[in-house]
Amino acid sequence: MKTIAIVATEHSGDLIGAELARALFRENPNLNLIGVCGARMRAAGCHEIGNIEELSVMGFVDVLVNYPRLRRLQKRIIKSLLDQGIDVFIGIDGPDFNLPISRRLRKLGVFTAQYVCPQAWAWREGRVKSIRRSVDMMFALFPFEEKFFQRRGIETMFVGHPLAESIKQYQLGHDAYRRSIMPKGTGVVVAIMPGSRPAEIERHLDPFLKAGVELRKALGQSVKLLVGCSSSDKEHLVRSLMGDNDCEIVVGNSHQVLTRADVAIVVSGTIALESMLCKTPVVVAYKTSKINYGILKLLVKTKYISLPNILTDMKLIPELVQGAVQPKYLAGEALNWLIDTQRKNIFLLKADLIQRRLQQNGSKKVAQILLQRTEI
Repeated sequence: MKTIAIVATEHSGDLIGAELARALFRENPNLNLIGVCGARMRAAGCHEIGNIEELSVMGFVDVLVNYPRLRRLQKRIIKSLLDQGIDVFIGIDGPDFNLPISRRLRKLGVFTAQYVCPQAWAWREGRVKSIRRSVDMMFALFPFEEKFFQRRGIETMFVGHPLAESIKQYQLGHDAYRRSIMPKGTGVVVAIMPGSRPAEIERHLDPFLKAGVELRKALGQSVKLLVGCSSSDKEHLVRSLMGDNDCEIVVGNSHQVLTRADVAIVVSGTIALESMLCKTPVVVAYKTSKINYGILKLLVKTKYISLPNILTDMKLIPELVQGAVQPKYLAGEALNWLIDTQRKNIFLLKADLIQRRLQQNGSKKVAQILLQRTEI
């Protein structure tokens, strides 16, 4: 039995890893899949040698503080993978964590791949040399990434985004499902997605909830607040920070939260793209420490921070950063989505175009290529 290792570093990577695991088993049921997992990957049949929660750090300062622990974890994972005699290694996102593992394994003859390209096109382009030494192949979620890395000597294939595939079923029943939850005319539903890491939740949940309260005042009608919680172990933290705010918590089902909503207020990251693919107008916000923000301003080269804006190369959705992450501004941008029909129609048109472009049945493509390239 051949062994494939998949290491995901975030909850968005857990979703991609789970789709890939199912695709691999469809191609070859006699595989042993192991890795660093979340709940979705475990449910898909991947045996855990580490948990995504062990990697729950964000920002430059947090990474530096946790570096010794993360380095020990890397060594533990490498030893475990070598002890089990893996044939293929796939790192999903988290390049700073995954590429050193990949580089070590590649030197020992293991076929290595990176699924979700490092954002060298946005910042730290010098990483390309390290990437080239670390992987045999990369799988890109977005078409422009394929061109960027191919030009720099790294075999890269655009395979689309698994979110575009998994959201299909929600879109098909969106209208009927939403009416069953809140009949037309009974109010507005606002999705609040403060992030998956503790530090993100602590920084964003309070202003997001207060923005919901501002919307209630402005609209003078029923406004239902849905708070998306990435996993059950984060639910306690979310509840402890909610205070007496009147809202509903939905655990582990971001598709459901977003498709139920008229507008979403989300932290910057994959969730902004997910909201777009769910056809839910979105306000993106990001707040970090002054040190982290100062470093990011020096390093980041892109005009925008959110994937919808990067993919359309226009300011399609509002982005509020650092000091602008205040309830009145968040509520104002959300209110604009609710009253500006023309703007919403443009958003929906662009969302449909992006979704079609990203629907590539990527998990199947990646699974087939991995098995072909390694003769499994």
